[in-house]
Amino acid sequence: MDKRAKTGEGLAPVLIADDLDALDLLRAQHRAIDLLFRAVQSTKGTTKATSWRELTDMLVVHATIEEWIFYPGVRSVETEELLAESTEEHLAMKRTLADMLDDDVSGDTFDAKLSLLREQVNHHAIEEEEAKLFPKVRAATDDDYRAAMAGAMIALMVELQQKGAPRNATPAETDEAALH
Repeated sequence: MDKRAKTGEGLAPVLIADDLDALDLLRAQHRAIDLLFRAVQSTKGTTKATSWRELTDMLVVHATIEEWIFYPGVRSVETEELLAESTEEHLAMKRTLADMLDDDVSGDTFDAKLSLLREQVNHHAIEEEEAKLFPKVRAATDDDYRAAMAGAMIALMVELQQKGAPRNATPAETDEAALH
């Protein structure tokens, strides 16, 4: 089933919300996160600081919806090892992020830490989740289940964003991996 529809001649295809599944949502977030990393790395001053806040909030929201909804919803014998590794990768990312939250985006070490964070996130998202976990999840679940999960993840995203500054919760989440 193709989950895209043309929005008009010359416009890129977009996902239809009713057909969105959890894997599509997470992949779209991975791409948006990568674009935000690029924005932070290619700008300076106020624009860089704004992009950095957007990136940190998106990373935290993304990790939270995975830990609270997606990972528990796809836990099985086939995925258990990958999910354990994923929660540890989230912990490493959160520790790097927590270390950077108060850094000045124009400071001497910020860009080096940002590069490290980007490497951690890209490895986790592309090499672990998209290449290894997502194919197992797709094989083990049906469209309706993944769509229901996407709905729950979107509801949690909205809730977290409405509270404001999701990044501020990160320092409290760096002692151990999430066990949801």
